Amino acid sequence: MKFTPVHNDSTINAACIVCLAGGIIFFISSGLGIVSPFIMQLLAVCLLTAGVFMLIRYKLTSFNYVIKPRGHSVDSENLDFEIERVQGSRVIPLARMSMDDMVLFMPIPDKKWKKVPELSKLASSLKFYSYCVNMNPENPYVIVFDNKDGTYTGMMLEPTNDMVAYIGNILKNRKAAEIF
Repeated sequence: MKFTPVHNDSTINAACIVCLAGGIIFFISSGLGIVSPFIMQLLAVCLLTAGVFMLIRYKLTSFNYVIKPRGHSVDSENLDFEIERVQGSRVIPLARMSMDDMVLFMPIPDKKWKKVPELSKLASSLKFYSYCVNMNPENPYVIVFDNKDGTYTGMMLEPTNDMVAYIGNILKNRKAAEIF
């Protein structure tokens, strides 16, 4: 199953336009001699860099969340969770974790993952990554995997409703199997 979050953050458009336009304005005004040209050019480079970074990271990049059988298996018990970064026609795999190692999947209340009690217990051994396509995601979820060496990997995602239901079924089936 492949799930792709949707770009719907309008603030990133405004931020990119403001940074890029501000950088151009600062470059043009550096030749007017109002303030030191060095300072104006430095501000222009900083704004242009920030604008290009936001454009590439949040507008031109997408992520795919893929849940698929491990290796050549067709068994629905041995599943892997993979994250792919899509830029243009390039698809780059970023992470692959076994669904057997998943220890937590839950929504992040108020978009503040550091205040989630389940994550604060793991804070000293947690490496956290954001694989969201929007700067301010509406309904972010966190998924945490045990690395089997005392450390954990946490990922902030923007799953679709179908993905939440699919992972919920996986967790429900795993808990049912643990009972027997």
